[in-house]
Amino acid sequence: MTKTSDPSIQVVRCGFMALVQDQGRFGFQELGVSVSGAADKEALDVGNILVGNSPESAAIEVMLGDFEIEFMESMMFALTGAETEASLDDVPVGRNLSYKAHAGSRLSLSNVRQGLRAYISVQGGIDTPIILGSRSTHITSGIGGFEGRALQPGDVLKVGGSELGPMNIQVDVGMGTNHLRMNLVFGLY
Repeated sequence: MTKTSDPSIQVVRCGFMALVQDQGRFGFQELGVSVSGAADKEALDVGNILVGNSPESAAIEVMLGDFEIEFMESMMFALTGAETEASLDDVPVGRNLSYKAHAGSRLSLSNVRQGLRAYISVQGGIDTPIILGSRSTHITSGIGGFEGRALQPGDVLKVGGSELGPMNIQVDVGMGTNHLRMNLVFGLY
């Protein structure tokens, strides 16, 4: 574990593909830059709500599981999107819930049961440079995300400051539906 001055997470293992994504890059299609952004925007939204982020915050989009990160500092996180086996320090974690990880904790994803892309949202969001209005990775043009490419073992991702704080909410999200039901309880903690 490498200590950094900013809140951060480090990629330990990366399977098929993992990218930094937000809602996307709009208004540049006439210049040949596609919107990109999260493939499952509802899952990204739910994750950001669960950890108290603004809707524009970036998260990690993991395709087909097989991914592991280490938290360099204590922080809240949520796992949304594809149904995948996941554990925090070998203790199972579920989807659509927020958790607190401690410094040195490891979140591991494997064996996708349903869906294609899972999202790891952290309180404060993934803090990469905003390029053409977005933090999203656009691999074809090599911009956004983490150095314009897919994540690799050893990458250290900075985490931004949180403005809203986590919320106590209940989320009922069904795979393959267009329905999203949320109960929100606003408060200081």
